[in-house]
Amino acid sequence: MVFIKNNMILCGLYRFMGAYAFYGLSYMLYNRRLFVKID
Repeated sequence: MVFIKNNMILCGLYRFMGAYAFYGLSYMLYNRRLFVKID
């Protein structure tokens, strides 16, 4: 039971980090596109 609980917490943490990295990457690409348009 404790192992399942820790596993769920780890899954949530990995999912949160993955989403954060994905949004950060897309945000950087979007900003780069804006800068290229300005140039």
